[in-house]
Amino acid sequence: MIISRLKWWAMSLSIFYVAFSSAAYAISVQSQLFPLGGNQYRYVYTVTNDGSLGAGVAVKLFDIEFDPASYREASLKVVTSAPLSTQWNETILFSAPSVPAAYSSFSSTTGIVQGAKASGFSVEFEWIGAGVPGTQSFQIFDPAFNVLEQGTTTMTVAPVTKPQDIPTLSEWAMILLTLLLMGMTFFERRKRPNLIGG
Repeated sequence: MIISRLKWWAMSLSIFYVAFSSAAYAISVQSQLFPLGGNQYRYVYTVTNDGSLGAGVAVKLFDIEFDPASYREASLKVVTSAPLSTQWNETILFSAPSVPAAYSSFSSTTGIVQGAKASGFSVEFEWIGAGVPGTQSFQIFDPAFNVLEQGTTTMTVAPVTKPQDIPTLSEWAMILLTLLLMGMTFFERRKRPNLIGG
């Protein structure tokens, strides 16, 4: 009786370990959302190869889905900068019945090797969904287009960076008034006779 319970506990722990390990061990795609004004946004993606595809297997082809109900398909535009844009062939795949649009990227070099990450994959778009853009589905493929892994992006929203503040009209008035008072004080002091030494 005790032995059978010990076996049950051992089996339960091994199942928990396998489940926990596989859940914590997966290709990750992080997206950072940059508001561009109005309904225009940019996603910047970072893809990390943690080795879950197998020892020595690189990430060479991945797709990230854009649901046409939430993203204006005609607005999707790849804006990845060099050198990443010279190392990956990027395109927008248009939607079909029951198939969403997608950003697809294929490495023309070694891809993202095990333990490495690549950051800067960028897509601009117009948002037509409710609220603000959120997470997306992604797939990792082998060169024969077999799905190796799939998941959901994790997302952060970039802080809105304003250009250097330009003084308002009232601030300019205060600056000019301050300069005027400083100038008047300077000239008033120069007019006064030097009383030191008689």
